[in-house]
Amino acid sequence: MGYYTDVKDSFYLGLPNGNVLTLRNPKKDLLNYFHAHSRQIEQYAKENKLSYTEARELAYLVNYANSLGAGKK
Repeated sequence: MGYYTDVKDSFYLGLPNGNVLTLRNPKKDLLNYFHAHSRQIEQYAKENKLSYTEARELAYLVNYANSLGAGKK
């Protein structure tokens, strides 16, 4: 008898102060961190059909958010 284990990807956000934020719920946590521009980020994700749970697409979203200069300092 075989077993199936569903492996969930873990995502992390490196912060300017050197700390690392675990993105347990990538969409919620990312938008919370970049709260000042969360609507712009959501609109960008929608227009470009980007997923918060795909590593490559999440990287695009983080790059866009960083370009807005919206992160907490």
